Amino acid sequence: MQSMTVRLVAAFALAAASTWAQTPGAIYTSDRSGAVVNGNLYSNVRDVCLVGGPGPNSPCTAGGLPDGDYYFQVTDPSGRMLLSTDSVFDREVRVHGGVIVGLVTGTHRVFSTANNCGSVAVQLYPFADTPSAGGEYKVWVTAVGYYDPSGSGFSGFQAGHSKTDNFKVRSGRAVSQCNISGYKFFDHSEDGIWNPSVDPLEVPIAGWRIEIYRGSTFDDLTYTDENGHYEFIRNLDNTVYTIVERAPGGFIGDGIPGAIWLANTPRSANVTASAPAVAGPTFGNLSFELKPGVGRTKGFWQNVNGRALLAACDPQWRHDLYLRKGIPVGLRTNVSSADPQRSLFIPPFPGGPPPAFFALSFPDADTAFANWIVGDPALGHAGFILSTQVAAAILNNSCGFMKFTAYIDRFQNGILVSFDEMVRGATGLLSDPNAGLTGPNDPYQELRNMMLMCTNEFGTINNSGDLGETQTVYGSSSGPKPFFSPY
Repeated sequence: MQSMTVRLVAAFALAAASTWAQTPGAIYTSDRSGAVVNGNLYSNVRDVCLVGGPGPNSPCTAGGLPDGDYYFQVTDPSGRMLLSTDSVFDREVRVHGGVIVGLVTGTHRVFSTANNCGSVAVQLYPFADTPSAGGEYKVWVTAVGYYDPSGSGFSGFQAGHSKTDNFKVRSGRAVSQCNISGYKFFDHSEDGIWNPSVDPLEVPIAGWRIEIYRGSTFDDLTYTDENGHYEFIRNLDNTVYTIVERAPGGFIGDGIPGAIWLANTPRSANVTASAPAVAGPTFGNLSFELKPGVGRTKGFWQNVNGRALLAACDPQWRHDLYLRKGIPVGLRTNVSSADPQRSLFIPPFPGGPPPAFFALSFPDADTAFANWIVGDPALGHAGFILSTQVAAAILNNSCGFMKFTAYIDRFQNGILVSFDEMVRGATGLLSDPNAGLTGPNDPYQELRNMMLMCTNEFGTINNSGDLGETQTVYGSSSGPKPFFSPY
């Protein structure tokens, strides 16, 4: 036994170093004949069997499981309570030709069937009773090399390398069942739609916590498997349930320090148990990571390197400084004036007023902008000072090295705030009717102080191009950031 444990530890160490990857084929439960049971509802624990191969509804020419040896286990629906009562070494099956062909070790009964593309049916018993009020269980299958004998994950099974299926055992009169199921994925394209055939970086996220509520009452929870799949089995009685996702460490926007997950789809949805199979919500998320060195100062955008970047994205940068995402930015000059229109700075638009498009004559047409962004602050006029830092930050996001959906560790406390939200806040200050009177001797000192605090925040973003300065800019990772599951 010791040599087997050593082999498993070494294999798990190798597996843990790899990224999550889906394996083809499917596992599912059947009765002893290999027939799929309606609603996965069984009347006796000894009748539940494991089958593996192309899948119960797939042609036998479909992809089967990769050949090799696998462990299986039975747990409660969440996966957190191990219910199998014998050793994992007595729960090892062999796959050959894409299907389960027999038991490697242990005393579980094996039934030959004429169904299931040649897969045998392996009895799951013995296992203890589930704590689930509805009598629901989950069966897991993982390749031997991915099993962790130290018990990490779900009793040594890792969600990212396991296939699962839910079933129920309940004596008495059979009640029609509803399978509520859905998926969790990494929304790389940020459109809320899972399109892996279009974007191969849109991968499933395994080990993600999904909860189900009946009204406002918590009913149960589960975690997604390697396919990003979750499921709950409920009585087919038209009850309305709410499916809710929970992020490890929380979601961005909830004010939680360290939260790096952003939901691109609603985080909950109602479903009705009205059919044998009901689609639950598909949840799409991004994860964020620090992007060092992406900011550039306002002086950069005045010099030759900055002007070259502006030339490459002209005329978009002018429109973004004038009307960003449909909202007037309201940049200010260094003129202190009670007339809010007199102190507005309009980005230069050769050939007509904004937002007319034009052919660029570079760099002569931009002398006004170059002079403005590094101009004299006129004895500390806050509207102008804030405007130049906001303009530089917008250019970083539109034309520079921050051309991504950005979130900012605004107060260096681990709580991420949308860059767009920060721009909207600054735009609100700059559009205030009194924004033209925010010098040190002007009457609107409260507004001035808010502008100066905001200026420091945007200055920190722009200074992040210097790796010796504070780094506060976060962007989406290319794939889901790793996390420990269950959580």
